[in-house]
Amino acid sequence: MFSETLKQLREKNKISQMKLATAISMSQQAVAKWESGGASPDPDMLSKIADYFNVSTDYLLGRESPKMPSSKEDGMGIENLKFALWGHGEVTDAMLDDVRRYAEFVEQRERDSDKS
Repeated sequence: MFSETLKQLREKNKISQMKLATAISMSQQAVAKWESGGASPDPDMLSKIADYFNVSTDYLLGRESPKMPSSKEDGMGIENLKFALWGHGEVTDAMLDDVRRYAEFVEQRERDSDKS
């Protein structure tokens, strides 16, 4: 699970193995081994990878799904995001999930158009 998650995060963020390796002070070969499942990072390195992508180590290990960043993490806050998107009124988790899915769709469409 870790190998797939790491590769997905890296590709989603359009980061090469070399760029990630440099950012976390590892070799590109180490990142390649992690992504192929041939090796696993030690706990300290796992923490560095999580910090780099702004996700939890549990997410990297497949133990939890990604969550919207808290106000501490993004400077905006989930309540401000809800207000920016919908104004006043109740905003459900399902509504936020719809926004996430649409954002992923737009991001994928942009990647696909870049390939054309």
